Order: sequence, then C-alpha cells, then structure tokens
Amino acid sequence: MRVGIVGGSIAGCAAAALLHRAGHDVIVFERSGSDLVSRGAGIGMPTAVWQDMMVHGLIEETLPACRTDYIRYVTRGSGTGGQRWLGDVRMSLALFNWAHLYQGLRRGVPGELYRSAAAGERIEARPDGTTPHLRPGGSLDFDLVVCADGYRSMGRRLIDPDATPRYRGMVVWRGLLPESELRVDPLDGCDGVRPMYQGGHGLMYYVPGSGQSTEPGQRLLTWGYYLQVPESTLASVLVDDQERQQSSSVPFGKVHPQVRAGFESRLAGLLPRCCSSWCSRAATARSMPCTPLCPAAMPAIAFAWSATPVRCSPRSRAAAS
Repeated sequence: MRVGIVGGSIAGCAAAALLHRAGHDVIVFERSGSDLVSRGAGIGMPTAVWQDMMVHGLIEETLPACRTDYIRYVTRGSGTGGQRWLGDVRMSLALFNWAHLYQGLRRGVPGELYRSAAAGERIEARPDGTTPHLRPGGSLDFDLVVCADGYRSMGRRLIDPDATPRYRGMVVWRGLLPESELRVDPLDGCDGVRPMYQGGHGLMYYVPGSGQSTEPGQRLLTWGYYLQVPESTLASVLVDDQERQQSSSVPFGKVHPQVRAGFESRLAGLLPRCCSSWCSRAATARSMPCTPLCPAAMPAIAFAWSATPVRCSPRSRAAAS
C-alpha cells in the first residue's frame, strides 16, 4: 500500500517507521525546510507508552529519559507568597527532551522517504485513493494519507469542513533552563510540580540535558505557564522581538521584551516565590514561545485529574508547605 504522511514531527515519524517496517511504500511530507530539533522543549508520556514504543522498536532503550511517579500540586500561600501544598497525584511518567525523542524517531525513517520543505496545500479524496497537493505545485497519489500536521490539520478540514479551531482564551509561555544555572531547586526535590493559580496553571519538570545526561545538575528544567489573554488583545502578545506579527506562535528566542516583562509581572503575583523567583533569570537565558490554545490542545493537560491521589505522611506534607 502506498501511504503519504503529512507532517514529519513526532507523530509523523512514528507512523512512518511502523508502516515502513510493515512493508508499505511510505513518503513523509514536512513543510519545514529546517531541522525540527529546536522546535520543542520537554515532553512527557505515560511509562507504559514509553515501554510499548521500545517493544515495537520505535525508540532505543538508550534514549535518555527522566522519570517521575507523582506530580505535586501547589499554589501560592495566602498573604505569605510561599508555597502551599495541595496534594500529590500518582502517575508514572517518562520525561524526555523533545529534541532527543524527535531524533530517535527520525532515525527510524530512511532519508529517501522524508521530504522537507514540502508544504501541503490541500488533500483530494478520490474513490480509488487520496491525493495530497503540495506547494508550490505537484501532487502524488496514495492509497492512504495519514495527517500528522497539528491542530490546523488539512485532514480535519477534509473530514469536517465546519470544524474550525477556536481560541480558548489562554496562551502558554514555555521554555528551558539549564539546571546548573539555578541557585535553588524550584521543584524542591520533586520530579514534577504543577502550580495552580487563578485563571490558569503551570507545569515544571526536569528532562535530560543537551549532553543527554539525566544526572542532577546536568539536566534541563522545562516549564510552561498557561495565562489568560482576551482574544481582543491576543495579537499584542503574538509579536516577536523585531515587532513582526505572528499568526499562531512566537518562535524560540523571539518573544518581545515587553511581552516577556508583562508575563513575568503577572506570574510574580500568581506563583509561589520558589516557582517565580527564577522566571526573569530564565527569560534571559532561554527562549519562550507563546502559543494560543485551541480545543485540540486541551485534553493533553487534563489526564492528570483522573490519576490516583498519593497519601502523604505529615512529614512530607510539612516539607511541601
């Protein structure tokens, strides 16, 4: 079977590797002409999924990953600004450096099957197959087309033309910071912390460093904070450091200084001090895109609420308060 895959990131590479190994004729179309390694920060997955990917040969056992068995929920203490413990939620996760995971999956796709700078324009469904039309011209016929091209997928438009993504009133500000540059551990010994605050929430965890080390002091802290931004003012935060308007996200290292300062100021009044004291330091050390959320992005942050609570001893609860 001839299979075309639109989108050459994590999902596209995983699908291509499995289908190619099963004997299908596969071609991946990736719209970006540059390497995708710098596109992400950290990414976590349930340990069972990680193990299943290794069993199926999608990733190697040597792929570095940090681990956590629970996520600690905290908030800002009333009047003190200190950290107040809300609870620990049990979940077994493998935490990856996005670049390492992407590279591992990309190695499973032979170079001749991966076409960069191949942006899809539309997908034509025919009785005997499917045809992706590419920019600036050209098309190929396939028996099956897999759409792994994100929340603005051409496939979604084909299946349900009226399914238009809607802005959910929030942006996410995220980035990476070398652990070696932190004076204190903002996670306070935990492997993952989710700060909760009025109108939003955040997430912080460690991933392997650029040298693929998972040793304390050599990891990267990945963090993301969800903040409410009215649609009427969304355009004002989707501006890069050269005053250029962006449509859906601001690239790494290009967040406008005034936007960054505004986010820092808001977070300083929302987060516990230990979660915000390093924020301006991180902003100068690493880059942070801000991205509007659409309905497709929301389920990814909801799974934690169905996890199992962990009972904390009085000693551990006091340490978290």
